[in-house]
Amino acid sequence: MNLKEKLKLLLKETVFDLVNKDFVKISSKLIEELTIEDIKEELNYWGILTIPPDLAYENINYLEYNYGEGYSMEFELWMIMRKMT
Repeated sequence: MNLKEKLKLLLKETVFDLVNKDFVKISSKLIEELTIEDIKEELNYWGILTIPPDLAYENINYLEYNYGEGYSMEFELWMIMRKMT
């Protein structure tokens, strides 16, 4: 399994944890500059997260850091929009 495949599996696991609000599991994956409260606050602005179909994971945008130091990823979360009153 290559690095991008491993990253895709980690992303799927993280999305599953976000949908299920398993913030304890998510916190172990965070960088120091990002907190669970930051994530909760940001998600509060949007709808309810839902698990995307497997096909959605084919649209991950991998951005390689300079000198091959690693990757960042862009992926759109799927949500059930809520009506704002």
